[in-house]
Amino acid sequence: MVTSVNQRYVEGNIWRYNPTADGAADDTTAFAAMIASGAPDLILENGTFSIAGTHVLAADRTRLSTRNAVIKVRDETGAGYGVIKLTGNDCHVDVVIDHNSLGAGGVGVTGDRNYVKAIGSNLVGSAASSSSESVVRNEGHDTVIWAEGYNLSPRAGHGAVPRLVTCQGHGSGTRIEMLKGRNIYDGLVMSAHSDVTVAAVDIDGCGDNPFYILSTASGLKVLGGRCRNFGEICFKGNDHELSNVSFEDFLISTIENVNRLVFRNCRFRHTDATRATSVIATRATNTESSDITLENCQAEVNVGNSGLAHFSVGAVNGFKVIGGRYKLTWTDRTSAKARIVTHANAATSLTYKDATIQLEDARTPRLTGANILNWDIPTLSQTSLWDGCQVINNTAAIVRVGSVGGIIQPHLQVQGDSLRVRWSTAAPSTGTWTV
Repeated sequence: MVTSVNQRYVEGNIWRYNPTADGAADDTTAFAAMIASGAPDLILENGTFSIAGTHVLAADRTRLSTRNAVIKVRDETGAGYGVIKLTGNDCHVDVVIDHNSLGAGGVGVTGDRNYVKAIGSNLVGSAASSSSESVVRNEGHDTVIWAEGYNLSPRAGHGAVPRLVTCQGHGSGTRIEMLKGRNIYDGLVMSAHSDVTVAAVDIDGCGDNPFYILSTASGLKVLGGRCRNFGEICFKGNDHELSNVSFEDFLISTIENVNRLVFRNCRFRHTDATRATSVIATRATNTESSDITLENCQAEVNVGNSGLAHFSVGAVNGFKVIGGRYKLTWTDRTSAKARIVTHANAATSLTYKDATIQLEDARTPRLTGANILNWDIPTLSQTSLWDGCQVINNTAAIVRVGSVGGIIQPHLQVQGDSLRVRWSTAAPSTGTWTV
């Protein structure tokens, strides 16, 4: 039984328990009393409440909300699950948290069917644990999340990095209504979690990964939005789909042992000439991926050794480019061989249908005949299909059409400036080439 302090406020209102709310004095006792009251409506209002530790919200059907109020993290004892650990079911939590440049998380969810809206700022990697603290850490089933993060950065000397949202454990059915961040390190990380839907994403200034999907995860769907100024997207696991998403000024998107990944109506734009990229590539630890599709996408990217796809590690079976327009501009002077597709594996088929690929060379001089601009390298053992495609080229390079196993090109148009087209059923170093 919690003894009331200020009878003017209803049970469950933080002011009933005599906080200071100046952002400096310790309000942990008042906050704990509010949680322990058992009231169905818990209210933080009108102030900044400095709170230490993790506080468990275990009662079902509880509403915790902030009104013109901020929770300010006082120390790192809340590393891991964060200031609030939500173990109850069917609860509603709406909080604003200033992490105060400390490595304590925000809201940790282990209960089911909860709604969490959390805005977190100034979160760093924890020195108190090996966990990667998150504004929202979700392990429950059927969680609905609205997450915003601002200034989430790693801490020197510590491996743990802060995240906007982590979905882990064995939960499923998560819906993220908004994944929004500015100057953050990681956006969404999925581990041992399935069926996560992101209705809208708005991330700008993500230092590492807007999405980092591990091999134990499956069923990510991103329905729309924008990711800008980030390093790498990493996909593992099965059955991922991204639709109507704009990726701008990124380093690369990668796959590692992923089965069924679709980019649909997405846009890839990269204008930084100092960071040559590919639209999609394999990670160094990829052994086998399959069914990777770019459908009706657009790309305008500066590229280096490879442009559209760089599959240099392991197998990638069934890569498809269906529709869309891809403008690839080579900027990397150190690369002698620019390619539309690099593929080092001998057990793959490639399909290109109704796509337009425009090749540009921003360098002076342009590529010469000694620099082979490859559509697909000659180690492929299965047939590649080019149907209804157009390749527009101004690189003045050789465009090699062909691979071991042959190529089908029912409706292929090639046009360019000083362009030479060659095809062969053998590798370029052997056999007879026809011009």
